[in-house]
Amino acid sequence: MSDGPAGVRGVRFDADNPSSLPAVPDRTRRDWDVELIEELALALGRETTRQGPLNVLLAPTVNLIRTPLSGRGFECFSEDSL
Repeated sequence: MSDGPAGVRGVRFDADNPSSLPAVPDRTRRDWDVELIEELALALGRETTRQGPLNVLLAPTVNLIRTPLSGRGFECFSEDSL
C-alpha cells in the first residue's frame, strides 16, 4: 500500500524516481468534471504501478469537509467547504 496525499508516495524515497504531483482533489472536485476525474484516476493508477510494487493506493479520500480550517481537507474529494 501507499499513501498520497495527492500523488503516490511509493514504497521508499528515491530522488531518481520522484512522484508526480497531479492537481489536488480539493481543486478538481469542485467542477464535477467526470472526464477530468477519470483521467486523474488513470494517471494515479499508472503512477501506483510505476512506484510499485503496490496493490493499493490509500489516497485521494472522500470526506465531508465541514470547515475550511480542516488540516488535511485538501486531500479529499468533497463538496465545496465554503
